Amino acid sequence: MAAYGGEGTAGWATAIGADPVMKILIPDHVPESEQKLIRETAPDVDLLTLRATQRRSPLRAGLRWVLTRRMCPHGLYRRFRGAVASRARYEMEIGGAPLVAPRGDVEAFLATWTITRELYQQIRPLLPGLRWIHSTMAGVDHLLPDEASTAPDIGLRVSCSRGVHSERIAEFAITLIASVAKRLPDHARLQSRRAWRSLRSKELAGSIVAVVGAGSIGSAVARLARANGMRPIGVARHPRDAPAFEAVYGPDHLHAALARADFIVVCIPSTAETRGLIGAEALRAVKRDAYLVNVSRGSIVDEGALIAALGARRIAGAALDVFDDEPLPRNHPFYGREDVLVTHHSSYASAASEQEVFERFQRNVARYARGEPLEGEIDVRLGY
Repeated sequence: MAAYGGEGTAGWATAIGADPVMKILIPDHVPESEQKLIRETAPDVDLLTLRATQRRSPLRAGLRWVLTRRMCPHGLYRRFRGAVASRARYEMEIGGAPLVAPRGDVEAFLATWTITRELYQQIRPLLPGLRWIHSTMAGVDHLLPDEASTAPDIGLRVSCSRGVHSERIAEFAITLIASVAKRLPDHARLQSRRAWRSLRSKELAGSIVAVVGAGSIGSAVARLARANGMRPIGVARHPRDAPAFEAVYGPDHLHAALARADFIVVCIPSTAETRGLIGAEALRAVKRDAYLVNVSRGSIVDEGALIAALGARRIAGAALDVFDDEPLPRNHPFYGREDVLVTHHSSYASAASEQEVFERFQRNVARYARGEPLEGEIDVRLGY
């Protein structure tokens, strides 16, 4: 992993005021090798390690265990899971010392996948001097509440790994399209039964792919779709001309775009506006022989509406890498459906992905020190 020397060190005092040492809070699972590289990026950084341990009630833990098993209908589990999760409480330490009183000296926070919204909401009031959060995830919907545009988060600079995984996620999406089009799951089931049967499949060339979200991931999906002879159309917040797409429509044309599509790929971030966007009404617009692919966030698709559409055969099938509740509970209906291909939030994962995520954070440490725009910086008010 590249180190960026002390290129930004001269700007620390200017960037953070009188104290030339910037304190960054990082989870304690970040390996020492990564911490060393951060220090090489800016020698005046002081890294503080956060250890958070969830206080578990044996009764509540047992209840959650039971509710996630097949013995409990999934609908009943969904009714109770929020109440169980919302009561999560953490004991926190910084550098081995209990964190019970506000720490005004922490200016930046590296939020890895271990930092849940419940943990963030508990730790946020204890960091009144926080000015910058960097999320190693591609978004911040798992971290910041919808009301993040209000105090105390309105003044925060927030960056994330948006764009780091675009190409590999796009490759994964195209692979899912090809898998369902060529019926690879059906072939795998035949193989497991030692059965021989020739199966007809869909052609990719000439098919229309509706890409919901025309950002970095959606554009990469469109480029790869074109390379495979498909015709990508996009739906985005604002209609525009984009080289990778035949056309990019606004939200008011979502249903019209879905009605044309042979394959639908969901690539938009999860915000208050987009949650449940692919719901019952949208699914009624879809062709019966179309397939839905979701590589974005599970909350974009109304899972109940999708199950109903699949059961009524109003849609041919779905390939889903993300889910509203992860890990997907063992009692979830998706597991038992042959018209659903379940992958395991794996579209971003590769041998290089973790390294590239931390390289972005290294670069952003130096950029923050110099007062420059951050890579993957988001608008807290919009959530992306």
